[in-house]
Amino acid sequence: GPDETAIAAWLAHRTSLSMTHGLQMARRTAALVANMRPALPAAMLSRPGADADNVVALPNPGLPPRDGATRVGGFATMDAQNRVCIAKAATALGWGYATALVVVCELGRITVAEGSPQHRRDTTAKYADGRLTLSRAARGCLGLTTGDQVVLATAPSGGAMVLMAGADVLQMLTGPAPAATCADLSGLASTG
Repeated sequence: GPDETAIAAWLAHRTSLSMTHGLQMARRTAALVANMRPALPAAMLSRPGADADNVVALPNPGLPPRDGATRVGGFATMDAQNRVCIAKAATALGWGYATALVVVCELGRITVAEGSPQHRRDTTAKYADGRLTLSRAARGCLGLTTGDQVVLATAPSGGAMVLMAGADVLQMLTGPAPAATCADLSGLASTG
């Protein structure tokens, strides 16, 4: 098992009297860390000619390689006039007050670019004072209401901006919330 004196020394600077549960949690964490073992033998992970402690990070096959493009993005909140602040991204794209913009609604996202509508599903957009006014069609495409967050991103070399509902992007990152069970709902039932 882990060396008790090493754990005590490590814990001495990590806990205080104001932390009632801190000492127990820190001891459990230190014991777990001390007992961790690599999934693969060290010989498979080390570089040739290096120490066994010198482990090479394996590439994550789930992420594509970065392409080096400069991107501008952020979160914005839709106000009561259906406007979203896109000033930084619009500046990076070179858009001004008189820039004619077209909005293309796609599955779960909208793309905003310079130009005029080419198809029935395309709409024009109003850009003024750093804010983009979203049409009813654009709001419906993203499922937005007043106060909802929007994620926007652009690669200036591409000349267009992509907007998605913040709730959708965050759910993609965290996964869907677990469904409520009967046991969870039983506490909500009124007695009487």
